[in-house]
Amino acid sequence: MVEILYARFPSRLPDNLWLEYLNCLPKSLQKANLRYRRWEDQHAHLFGKLLLKLGLERYGYGKEVLSELRYTQEKRPYLQG
Repeated sequence: MVEILYARFPSRLPDNLWLEYLNCLPKSLQKANLRYRRWEDQHAHLFGKLLLKLGLERYGYGKEVLSELRYTQEKRPYLQG
């Protein structure tokens, strides 16, 4: 079965809610997120990582799976091994 996960954000999240979600990411990804200038890009990055985390957790990976991500030269995420 293929499951499609997606997020839609027609407007900016309130700052307190956005920070709560941002704190779900490892520090390295939080820093990467804050490099984006537009809120739309920050939200897309944040929710992309959170959806990736959710999908991987559903396949049995632990809650810290985002800390284990590696990236190809094209900046595509993968897990070692």
